[in-house]
Amino acid sequence: MKRDMSGYRTRILEEVREALEALDLEQVETALEEIINAEHVFCDGLGRSGLSMRGFAMRLGQMGKKGVLVGEATAPAFGSGDLLVICTASGTSPVLLHHAKQARRYGGRILLITGNAHSGLSELSDALILIQAPDKDQGGEARASVQPMGSLFEQVSALVCDLMAVTFMNRQGLTSDEMRKYHANIE
Repeated sequence: MKRDMSGYRTRILEEVREALEALDLEQVETALEEIINAEHVFCDGLGRSGLSMRGFAMRLGQMGKKGVLVGEATAPAFGSGDLLVICTASGTSPVLLHHAKQARRYGGRILLITGNAHSGLSELSDALILIQAPDKDQGGEARASVQPMGSLFEQVSALVCDLMAVTFMNRQGLTSDEMRKYHANIE
């Protein structure tokens, strides 16, 4: 039994490494510039991809950037200086497509983190980060992951957000200690 677990651990680490190495760092650089230039960064996604966006919005706030979640009661109005960051493997969710169209209507910009460079959302986006990972709807031989459904995409999307965060920190001269002033202190 431990042998199975050891094999899965090795394969999962390999999958994550391969997906991160396949990233186009120019896409990530462009995405980071979009984030830096935005007045507010609205983070959006559904399911586990949405959880990645929750973490990213939190990290943006801890870095002193105005990061919020779409749909939260405390989210401000979206405007022309704002950026909508959508995380979705398929890029085909009608809800997320609707949000992107609203953002476009209000004059904002759109950053898409996705596994599908040819979707309705990708056509609306100003910047895109393509993650090479199967989505939850792929099955059988088309899957390149031992993990279920969209796990690999979701893991790598969170790590891509962390990559942008540490790069942002470095460029702004931020340390973890300095970021603590923005960390929640009523917990």
